[in-house]
Amino acid sequence: MFLISDTHFDHANIIRYTNRPFPDVHTMNQALIRNWNSAVGVDDKVFFLGDLTFGRNHKPVSYWLHHLNGQKIMIKGSHDDGVNNTIDNLVVDCGGIKFYLVHNPLHIPEEWKGWTIHGHTHQNGQFIDFSQKRINVSAEHINYTPIDFNWIQQLIKKHDSR
Repeated sequence: MFLISDTHFDHANIIRYTNRPFPDVHTMNQALIRNWNSAVGVDDKVFFLGDLTFGRNHKPVSYWLHHLNGQKIMIKGSHDDGVNNTIDNLVVDCGGIKFYLVHNPLHIPEEWKGWTIHGHTHQNGQFIDFSQKRINVSAEHINYTPIDFNWIQQLIKKHDSR
């Protein structure tokens, strides 16, 4: 199982807004596809936490989903109007730890005290905040490559065992 958020395929301005290391949108798109497919197999599950594509004249979501490996579970992001089969949030158990998956961390329910995995904030903040139990899987934090869910739960268990 893998996680990623905020790929923003076809969004040329995201390169400047978040200081992405790509000279142009075509290079970014190709790198995102290559990174995704090198990590994710055809039968792997991917939790995508919002904002797949954006920008003027962007290719349809179906185009990008067709080019990306894995079975995608789509959490609705800020720019995902018109994306079919999205859900607002999801609670998932990985290795005995429950995770609340949501795009925007401002949408974490007040009563939720467990771990949250989110996107939306791009490069702002840190990848993992042990004190707030939050993990930011925006593409900028994870080298523009989906990360293994099991690796995250191992990081938490290692931290908790100290």
